Amino acid sequence: MISGEYVAPTTGPTAAPISPSLYTYGNKIGVQWTSGDATAETEIGYRADPFATLEPTVITDKVAPAVTGYETGFTKNQQVCTWWVRHRKGGQVTAWVAATTTLTCPEPE
Repeated sequence: MISGEYVAPTTGPTAAPISPSLYTYGNKIGVQWTSGDATAETEIGYRADPFATLEPTVITDKVAPAVTGYETGFTKNQQVCTWWVRHRKGGQVTAWVAATTTLTCPEPE
């Protein structure tokens, strides 16, 4: 191996993100969490589900290891109400963990 060459991890995340929650910045929504594995990327997804029972069908974005927040760009008056996060590392993912808000949402699909 060449010194400084990237080596992909071969093991999955050690734990899922912990206690995700939502916050607002201006008229926008952000998601924050405690990292369950600071060496794993975090994927962010959402689903219009007021009960947080349906996992996301869309992965909105991913953030680098050790990052513990994401500004969604969605406004507080849009219909998206449940945001989810999970860690990805070595081609493996943790379970999704939901952060909910009090926004009015359409019925689940």
